[in-house]
Amino acid sequence: MKKLISLFSAISIGASALCIPTANAAESKGSLVILGDSISSGYGLEEDEYNYGEILGEYLDYDTQNFAVSGLTTAGLIEKLTDENVKKAVSDADLIVISIGGNDFIGTARETFTEKYGEIVDITDLNAIFTMFKSDVMKALSTLSSLYTTKFPQACDTAIANIEQISSTIYSLNPDAEVVFQNIYDPFQIDTEKYEKYILADATYKNGYNGLKRAVYYNINALKTYEGNYPVSFNVRIKDAVGNAHVADICSAFTADEVNDTDLTQPYGNVSYFTDIFETHSRDFHPNKKGHLEIAAAVLEELGKKETANRKMRSVYNSLSADEKSAYPALRADNITKYALASAVLKGDYNDDKAVDASDASSVLAYYAKISAGETPEISKDVFVSSDVNSDDKIDASDASAILAYYAKMSSGGGTDWD
Repeated sequence: MKKLISLFSAISIGASALCIPTANAAESKGSLVILGDSISSGYGLEEDEYNYGEILGEYLDYDTQNFAVSGLTTAGLIEKLTDENVKKAVSDADLIVISIGGNDFIGTARETFTEKYGEIVDITDLNAIFTMFKSDVMKALSTLSSLYTTKFPQACDTAIANIEQISSTIYSLNPDAEVVFQNIYDPFQIDTEKYEKYILADATYKNGYNGLKRAVYYNINALKTYEGNYPVSFNVRIKDAVGNAHVADICSAFTADEVNDTDLTQPYGNVSYFTDIFETHSRDFHPNKKGHLEIAAAVLEELGKKETANRKMRSVYNSLSADEKSAYPALRADNITKYALASAVLKGDYNDDKAVDASDASSVLAYYAKISAGETPEISKDVFVSSDVNSDDKIDASDASAILAYYAKMSSGGGTDWD
Protein backbone atom coordinates (compact mmCIF):
# COMPACT_ATOMS: atom_id res chain seq x y z
CA MET A 1 0.00 0.00 0.00
CA LYS A 2 2.91 2.36 0.72
CA LYS A 3 4.09 1.81 -2.86
CA LEU A 4 0.68 2.76 -4.16
CA ILE A 5 0.59 5.92 -2.04
CA SER A 6 4.11 6.88 -3.11
CA LEU A 7 3.31 6.36 -6.76
CA PHE A 8 0.07 8.34 -6.51
CA SER A 9 2.14 11.17 -5.01
CA ALA A 10 4.69 10.94 -7.79
CA ILE A 11 1.94 11.08 -10.38
CA SER A 12 0.43 14.16 -8.74
CA ILE A 13 3.78 15.94 -8.68
CA GLY A 14 4.56 14.85 -12.24
CA ALA A 15 1.26 16.13 -13.56
CA SER A 16 1.93 19.60 -12.23
CA ALA A 17 5.62 19.80 -13.09
CA LEU A 18 5.90 18.31 -16.56
CA CYS A 19 5.08 19.84 -19.92
CA ILE A 20 2.77 18.71 -22.70
CA PRO A 21 3.97 15.38 -24.13
CA THR A 22 4.12 14.38 -27.73
CA ALA A 23 4.40 10.75 -28.79
CA ASN A 24 7.48 9.99 -30.81
CA ALA A 25 6.77 8.84 -34.34
CA ALA A 26 8.47 5.68 -35.52
CA GLU A 27 9.76 5.47 -39.06
CA SER A 28 6.83 4.84 -41.40
CA LYS A 29 6.35 1.55 -43.21
CA GLY A 30 5.29 3.06 -46.52
CA SER A 31 3.42 5.83 -48.27
CA LEU A 32 -0.24 6.54 -48.95
CA VAL A 33 -1.58 8.88 -51.63
CA ILE A 34 -5.17 10.14 -51.52
CA LEU A 35 -6.74 11.36 -54.76
CA GLY A 36 -10.18 12.62 -55.61
CA ASP A 37 -12.90 15.01 -54.60
CA SER A 38 -14.44 16.69 -51.56
CA ILE A 39 -15.06 13.36 -49.85
CA SER A 40 -11.33 12.62 -49.95
CA SER A 41 -10.42 16.15 -48.90
CA GLY A 42 -12.60 15.99 -45.79
CA TYR A 43 -14.98 18.78 -46.80
CA GLY A 44 -17.30 19.75 -43.95
CA LEU A 45 -15.24 18.28 -41.11
CA GLU A 46 -14.38 20.38 -38.09
CA GLU A 47 -10.78 21.50 -37.70
CA ASP A 48 -10.03 18.86 -35.05
CA GLU A 49 -11.67 15.99 -36.96
CA TYR A 50 -9.77 13.51 -39.14
CA ASN A 51 -10.53 12.66 -42.74
CA TYR A 52 -10.30 9.03 -43.73
CA GLY A 53 -6.90 9.53 -45.38
CA GLU A 54 -5.42 10.67 -42.07
CA ILE A 55 -7.03 7.73 -40.29
CA LEU A 56 -5.75 5.21 -42.85
CA GLY A 57 -2.24 6.68 -42.88
CA GLU A 58 -1.86 6.42 -39.13
CA TYR A 59 -3.51 3.02 -38.97
CA LEU A 60 -1.16 1.53 -41.59
CA ASP A 61 1.84 3.56 -40.42
CA TYR A 62 2.14 5.20 -43.85
CA ASP A 63 3.25 8.72 -44.68
CA THR A 64 0.21 10.35 -46.28
CA GLN A 65 -0.11 12.88 -49.09
CA ASN A 66 -3.61 14.12 -49.93
CA PHE A 67 -4.10 15.71 -53.36
CA ALA A 68 -7.90 15.72 -53.25
CA VAL A 69 -9.75 18.81 -54.49
CA SER A 70 -13.38 19.64 -53.74
CA GLY A 71 -15.48 19.54 -56.87
CA LEU A 72 -13.04 17.39 -58.85
CA THR A 73 -14.57 15.28 -61.63
CA THR A 74 -13.14 12.24 -63.37
CA ALA A 75 -11.95 14.51 -66.19
CA GLY A 76 -10.32 16.76 -63.61
CA LEU A 77 -8.47 13.83 -62.08
CA ILE A 78 -7.12 12.83 -65.49
CA GLU A 79 -5.70 16.34 -65.76
CA LYS A 80 -4.36 16.27 -62.20
CA LEU A 81 -2.42 13.11 -62.96
CA THR A 82 -0.30 15.16 -65.39
CA ASP A 83 0.99 17.32 -62.53
CA GLU A 84 4.63 16.42 -61.84
CA ASN A 85 4.24 16.49 -58.04
CA VAL A 86 1.23 14.19 -58.22
CA LYS A 87 2.96 11.86 -60.68
CA LYS A 88 5.99 11.62 -58.37
CA ALA A 89 3.83 10.86 -55.34
CA VAL A 90 1.83 8.24 -57.23
CA SER A 91 5.02 6.63 -58.58
CA ASP A 92 6.43 6.29 -55.05
CA ALA A 93 3.23 5.23 -53.27
CA ASP A 94 2.56 1.87 -51.69
CA LEU A 95 -1.18 2.52 -51.49
CA ILE A 96 -3.39 4.89 -53.52
CA VAL A 97 -7.00 5.51 -52.48
CA ILE A 98 -9.38 7.38 -54.76
CA SER A 99 -12.85 8.90 -54.38
CA ILE A 100 -14.08 10.11 -57.75
CA GLY A 101 -17.20 10.11 -59.91
CA GLY A 102 -19.77 11.77 -57.68
CA ASN A 103 -19.17 15.23 -59.09
CA ASP A 104 -19.77 13.95 -62.63
CA PHE A 105 -23.37 13.33 -61.57
CA ILE A 106 -23.64 16.44 -59.39
CA GLY A 107 -22.33 18.61 -62.23
CA THR A 108 -24.78 17.05 -64.66
CA ALA A 109 -27.66 17.67 -62.26
CA ARG A 110 -26.55 21.27 -61.71
CA GLU A 111 -26.37 21.91 -65.46
CA THR A 112 -29.77 20.32 -66.05
CA PHE A 113 -31.53 22.26 -63.30
CA THR A 114 -29.82 25.50 -64.36
CA GLU A 115 -30.87 24.93 -67.96
CA LYS A 116 -34.49 24.30 -66.96
CA TYR A 117 -34.76 27.11 -64.41
CA GLY A 118 -32.51 29.73 -66.00
CA GLU A 119 -30.45 30.23 -62.87
CA ILE A 120 -27.46 28.52 -61.27
CA VAL A 121 -28.67 25.87 -58.84
CA ASP A 122 -26.65 24.43 -55.98
CA ILE A 123 -27.60 20.78 -56.39
CA THR A 124 -25.93 19.93 -53.07
CA ASP A 125 -28.46 22.14 -51.27
CA LEU A 126 -31.46 19.85 -51.07
CA ASN A 127 -33.54 22.58 -49.47
CA ALA A 128 -33.16 24.61 -52.66
CA ILE A 129 -34.13 21.63 -54.81
CA PHE A 130 -37.18 20.85 -52.72
CA THR A 131 -38.23 24.49 -52.78
CA MET A 132 -38.25 24.31 -56.58
CA PHE A 133 -40.85 21.59 -56.38
CA LYS A 134 -43.07 23.93 -54.46
CA SER A 135 -42.71 26.65 -57.06
CA ASP A 136 -43.38 24.49 -60.13
CA VAL A 137 -43.94 20.77 -59.64
CA MET A 138 -44.38 19.97 -63.35
CA LYS A 139 -41.15 21.67 -64.34
CA ALA A 140 -39.29 19.87 -61.56
CA LEU A 141 -40.69 16.49 -62.61
CA SER A 142 -39.70 17.22 -66.20
CA THR A 143 -36.17 18.02 -65.03
CA LEU A 144 -35.94 14.79 -63.07
CA SER A 145 -37.22 12.83 -66.03
CA SER A 146 -34.46 14.29 -68.17
CA LEU A 147 -31.87 13.37 -65.55
CA TYR A 148 -33.23 9.88 -65.10
CA THR A 149 -33.56 8.86 -68.74
CA THR A 150 -30.82 10.79 -70.55
CA LYS A 151 -28.44 13.00 -68.61
CA PHE A 152 -27.34 10.64 -65.83
CA PRO A 153 -26.81 7.65 -68.16
CA GLN A 154 -24.59 9.85 -70.34
CA ALA A 155 -22.69 11.07 -67.27
CA CYS A 156 -22.25 7.48 -66.15
CA ASP A 157 -20.80 6.46 -69.54
CA THR A 158 -18.33 9.35 -69.46
CA ALA A 159 -17.29 8.75 -65.84
CA ILE A 160 -16.66 5.05 -66.42
CA ALA A 161 -14.57 5.74 -69.54
CA ASN A 162 -12.54 8.31 -67.61
CA ILE A 163 -12.01 5.94 -64.68
CA GLU A 164 -10.62 3.34 -67.07
CA GLN A 165 -8.10 5.96 -68.19
CA ILE A 166 -7.33 7.01 -64.61
CA SER A 167 -6.63 3.42 -63.56
CA SER A 168 -4.46 2.83 -66.61
CA THR A 169 -2.45 6.01 -65.94
CA ILE A 170 -1.88 5.14 -62.28
CA TYR A 171 -0.67 1.64 -63.09
CA SER A 172 1.60 2.96 -65.81
CA LEU A 173 3.19 5.22 -63.19
CA ASN A 174 3.30 2.56 -60.49
CA PRO A 175 2.47 -1.02 -61.49
CA ASP A 176 3.28 -2.35 -58.01
CA ALA A 177 1.02 -0.10 -55.96
CA GLU A 178 -2.14 -1.24 -54.23
CA VAL A 179 -4.94 0.90 -55.65
CA VAL A 180 -8.40 1.32 -54.15
CA PHE A 181 -11.24 3.15 -55.86
CA GLN A 182 -14.36 3.91 -53.85
CA ASN A 183 -17.81 3.47 -55.28
CA ILE A 184 -20.48 6.14 -54.76
CA TYR A 185 -22.92 6.11 -51.89
CA ASP A 186 -26.53 7.08 -52.44
CA PRO A 187 -27.38 10.24 -50.42
CA PHE A 188 -31.04 9.21 -50.28
CA GLN A 189 -30.47 6.02 -48.29
CA ILE A 190 -32.04 7.22 -45.06
CA ASP A 191 -33.74 5.47 -42.19
CA THR A 192 -37.51 5.26 -41.81
CA GLU A 193 -37.68 7.59 -38.80
CA LYS A 194 -36.02 10.48 -40.63
CA TYR A 195 -38.04 9.80 -43.78
CA GLU A 196 -41.26 10.14 -41.82
CA LYS A 197 -40.06 13.19 -39.89
CA TYR A 198 -38.47 15.22 -42.69
CA ILE A 199 -40.04 13.98 -45.91
CA LEU A 200 -43.57 12.63 -45.41
CA ALA A 201 -44.57 15.70 -43.43
CA ASP A 202 -44.50 17.73 -46.66
CA ALA A 203 -46.11 16.28 -49.78
CA THR A 204 -43.98 18.45 -52.08
CA TYR A 205 -40.78 17.34 -50.37
CA LYS A 206 -41.96 13.76 -50.68
CA ASN A 207 -42.38 14.11 -54.45
CA GLY A 208 -39.02 15.82 -54.80
CA TYR A 209 -37.21 13.36 -52.59
CA ASN A 210 -38.67 10.28 -54.25
CA GLY A 211 -38.00 11.72 -57.70
CA LEU A 212 -34.36 12.43 -56.91
CA LYS A 213 -34.02 9.07 -55.22
CA ARG A 214 -35.31 7.28 -58.30
CA ALA A 215 -32.97 9.15 -60.67
CA VAL A 216 -29.94 8.59 -58.45
CA TYR A 217 -30.72 5.00 -57.57
CA TYR A 218 -31.05 3.64 -61.07
CA ASN A 219 -27.95 5.35 -62.40
CA ILE A 220 -25.60 5.11 -59.42
CA ASN A 221 -26.71 2.52 -56.93
CA ALA A 222 -28.85 -0.12 -58.67
CA LEU A 223 -27.31 -3.56 -58.60
CA LYS A 224 -29.05 -4.86 -61.68
CA THR A 225 -30.54 -3.65 -64.95
CA TYR A 226 -34.20 -2.67 -64.80
CA GLU A 227 -36.76 -2.63 -67.58
CA GLY A 228 -36.15 -0.07 -70.27
CA ASN A 229 -32.84 1.09 -71.63
CA TYR A 230 -31.19 2.14 -68.37
CA PRO A 231 -27.55 1.15 -68.16
CA VAL A 232 -26.15 -1.00 -65.42
CA SER A 233 -25.22 1.49 -62.74
CA PHE A 234 -21.94 3.22 -61.97
CA ASN A 235 -21.31 1.06 -58.92
CA VAL A 236 -21.50 -2.11 -60.99
CA ARG A 237 -19.55 -0.84 -63.98
CA ILE A 238 -16.68 0.59 -61.92
CA LYS A 239 -15.64 -2.93 -60.93
CA ASP A 240 -14.57 -3.67 -64.50
CA ALA A 241 -13.37 -0.15 -65.25
CA VAL A 242 -10.60 -0.14 -62.63
CA GLY A 243 -8.77 -3.19 -63.95
CA ASN A 244 -6.71 -4.85 -61.22
CA ALA A 245 -7.55 -2.23 -58.62
CA HIS A 246 -9.77 -2.80 -55.60
CA VAL A 247 -13.21 -1.21 -55.22
CA ALA A 248 -14.18 -0.36 -51.65
CA ASP A 249 -17.96 -0.68 -51.30
CA ILE A 250 -18.77 2.59 -49.57
CA CYS A 251 -22.34 2.43 -50.86
CA SER A 252 -23.10 -0.77 -48.95
CA ALA A 253 -21.19 0.44 -45.92
CA PHE A 254 -23.31 3.59 -45.77
CA THR A 255 -26.50 1.66 -46.48
CA ALA A 256 -25.77 -0.72 -43.60
CA ASP A 257 -29.28 -2.10 -43.80
CA GLU A 258 -31.21 -4.95 -45.35
CA VAL A 259 -32.31 -3.36 -48.63
CA ASN A 260 -35.42 -4.11 -50.62
CA ASP A 261 -33.94 -2.76 -53.84
CA THR A 262 -37.08 -3.16 -55.91
CA ASP A 263 -39.32 -0.92 -53.80
CA LEU A 264 -38.14 2.64 -54.27
CA THR A 265 -41.16 4.07 -52.47
CA GLN A 266 -39.67 3.00 -49.14
CA PRO A 267 -36.68 4.56 -47.39
CA TYR A 268 -33.76 2.38 -46.49
CA GLY A 269 -30.23 2.75 -45.28
CA ASN A 270 -28.22 4.84 -42.88
CA VAL A 271 -26.63 7.64 -44.88
CA SER A 272 -28.29 10.06 -42.47
CA TYR A 273 -26.04 8.57 -39.74
CA PHE A 274 -22.81 8.85 -41.72
CA THR A 275 -23.61 12.33 -43.06
CA ASP A 276 -25.36 15.35 -41.56
CA ILE A 277 -27.92 15.50 -44.33
CA PHE A 278 -30.72 16.22 -41.83
CA GLU A 279 -28.67 18.10 -39.27
CA THR A 280 -27.76 21.24 -41.20
CA HIS A 281 -29.73 23.88 -43.05
CA SER A 282 -28.20 22.97 -46.39
CA ARG A 283 -28.72 19.22 -45.89
CA ASP A 284 -25.09 18.54 -46.71
CA PHE A 285 -24.48 14.95 -47.78
CA HIS A 286 -20.70 14.92 -47.32
CA PRO A 287 -19.46 12.36 -44.77
CA ASN A 288 -19.25 13.52 -41.16
CA LYS A 289 -16.59 12.14 -38.80
CA LYS A 290 -18.57 8.89 -38.46
CA GLY A 291 -18.68 8.66 -42.25
CA HIS A 292 -14.92 9.09 -42.55
CA LEU A 293 -14.42 6.47 -39.85
CA GLU A 294 -16.63 4.09 -41.82
CA ILE A 295 -14.88 4.80 -45.14
CA ALA A 296 -11.52 4.03 -43.52
CA ALA A 297 -12.89 0.75 -42.17
CA ALA A 298 -14.41 -0.16 -45.56
CA VAL A 299 -11.08 0.44 -47.32
CA LEU A 300 -9.23 -1.68 -44.75
CA GLU A 301 -11.87 -4.36 -45.10
CA GLU A 302 -11.47 -4.40 -48.89
CA LEU A 303 -7.69 -4.67 -48.56
CA GLY A 304 -7.95 -7.41 -45.95
CA LYS A 305 -5.65 -5.47 -43.65
CA LYS A 306 -5.88 -5.95 -39.92
CA GLU A 307 -3.39 -3.95 -37.91
CA THR A 308 -3.45 -3.05 -34.25
CA ALA A 309 -1.98 0.45 -34.45
CA ASN A 310 -5.14 2.51 -34.50
CA ARG A 311 -4.74 5.67 -32.47
CA LYS A 312 -6.69 8.02 -34.72
CA MET A 313 -9.38 5.46 -35.55
CA ARG A 314 -9.83 4.65 -31.89
CA SER A 315 -9.79 8.33 -30.98
CA VAL A 316 -12.59 9.09 -33.46
CA TYR A 317 -14.67 6.13 -32.29
CA ASN A 318 -14.20 7.01 -28.64
CA SER A 319 -15.19 10.62 -29.34
CA LEU A 320 -18.69 9.45 -30.28
CA SER A 321 -21.33 9.90 -27.63
CA ALA A 322 -22.93 6.88 -25.98
CA ASP A 323 -26.06 7.52 -28.06
CA GLU A 324 -24.02 7.66 -31.29
CA LYS A 325 -22.28 4.40 -30.46
CA SER A 326 -25.53 2.64 -29.64
CA ALA A 327 -27.06 3.99 -32.88
CA TYR A 328 -24.15 2.78 -35.04
CA PRO A 329 -25.84 0.75 -37.80
CA ALA A 330 -25.92 -2.85 -36.65
CA LEU A 331 -24.59 -4.36 -39.88
CA ARG A 332 -21.39 -2.31 -39.54
CA ALA A 333 -20.96 -2.11 -35.76
CA ASP A 334 -18.88 -5.28 -35.37
CA ASN A 335 -16.64 -4.28 -38.25
CA ILE A 336 -15.90 -0.80 -36.94
CA THR A 337 -15.09 -2.00 -33.44
CA LYS A 338 -12.82 -4.69 -34.93
CA TYR A 339 -10.69 -1.97 -36.49
CA ALA A 340 -11.13 0.83 -33.99
CA LEU A 341 -10.66 -0.99 -30.71
CA ALA A 342 -8.30 -3.87 -31.46
CA SER A 343 -4.92 -3.97 -29.74
CA ALA A 344 -2.33 -6.70 -29.39
CA VAL A 345 -1.45 -5.43 -25.91
CA LEU A 346 -3.66 -5.56 -22.81
CA LYS A 347 -5.11 -2.16 -21.92
CA GLY A 348 -2.84 -0.42 -19.40
CA ASP A 349 -0.07 -3.03 -19.77
CA TYR A 350 2.81 -0.73 -20.70
CA ASN A 351 5.36 -3.42 -19.87
CA ASP A 352 3.51 -5.98 -22.00
CA ASP A 353 3.85 -8.68 -19.34
CA LYS A 354 0.16 -9.70 -19.53
CA ALA A 355 -0.67 -7.98 -16.23
CA VAL A 356 -1.66 -4.45 -15.24
CA ASP A 357 -0.05 -3.28 -12.02
CA ALA A 358 1.83 -0.46 -10.33
CA SER A 359 4.94 -1.08 -12.43
CA ASP A 360 2.97 -0.14 -15.58
CA ALA A 361 1.87 3.13 -13.99
CA SER A 362 5.46 3.82 -12.97
CA SER A 363 6.72 3.08 -16.50
CA VAL A 364 4.09 5.36 -18.03
CA LEU A 365 5.14 8.16 -15.71
CA ALA A 366 8.81 7.60 -16.62
CA TYR A 367 7.92 7.72 -20.32
CA TYR A 368 6.00 10.94 -19.76
CA ALA A 369 8.97 12.48 -17.96
CA LYS A 370 11.31 11.65 -20.86
CA ILE A 371 8.93 13.07 -23.47
CA SER A 372 8.50 16.22 -21.43
CA ALA A 373 12.28 16.57 -21.18
CA GLY A 374 12.54 16.53 -24.96
CA GLU A 375 13.68 12.94 -25.32
CA THR A 376 12.18 10.50 -27.80
CA PRO A 377 11.92 7.12 -26.08
CA GLU A 378 11.02 4.20 -28.33
CA ILE A 379 7.55 2.77 -27.97
CA SER A 380 5.55 0.48 -30.23
CA LYS A 381 2.19 1.64 -31.48
CA ASP A 382 0.49 -1.29 -29.76
CA VAL A 383 1.98 -0.31 -26.42
CA PHE A 384 1.14 3.35 -27.07
CA VAL A 385 -2.49 2.47 -27.78
CA SER A 386 -2.77 0.23 -24.72
CA SER A 387 -1.14 2.81 -22.44
CA ASP A 388 -3.21 5.75 -23.65
CA VAL A 389 -6.04 4.51 -21.47
CA ASN A 390 -8.10 7.70 -21.67
CA SER A 391 -7.86 7.74 -25.50
CA ASP A 392 -6.70 11.35 -25.84
CA ASP A 393 -3.88 10.45 -28.25
CA LYS A 394 -1.08 11.07 -25.76
CA ILE A 395 0.52 9.35 -22.80
CA ASP A 396 0.81 11.45 -19.68
CA ALA A 397 0.33 11.49 -15.92
CA SER A 398 -3.43 11.08 -16.22
CA ASP A 399 -2.90 7.70 -17.90
CA ALA A 400 -0.51 6.63 -15.14
CA SER A 401 -3.06 7.71 -12.55
CA ALA A 402 -5.84 5.77 -14.30
CA ILE A 403 -3.68 2.64 -14.53
CA LEU A 404 -2.83 2.87 -10.85
CA ALA A 405 -6.47 3.42 -9.90
CA TYR A 406 -7.43 0.38 -11.98
CA TYR A 407 -4.75 -1.72 -10.27
CA ALA A 408 -5.89 -0.58 -6.83
CA LYS A 409 -9.51 -1.38 -7.67
CA MET A 410 -8.61 -4.80 -9.05
CA SER A 411 -6.34 -5.59 -6.09
CA SER A 412 -9.14 -4.84 -3.62
CA GLY A 413 -11.59 -7.12 -5.42
CA GLY A 414 -13.42 -4.32 -7.19
CA GLY A 415 -13.42 -6.08 -10.56
CA THR A 416 -11.68 -5.56 -13.89
CA ASP A 417 -13.94 -2.90 -15.38
CA TRP A 418 -12.04 0.23 -16.44
CA ASP A 419 -15.08 2.46 -15.96
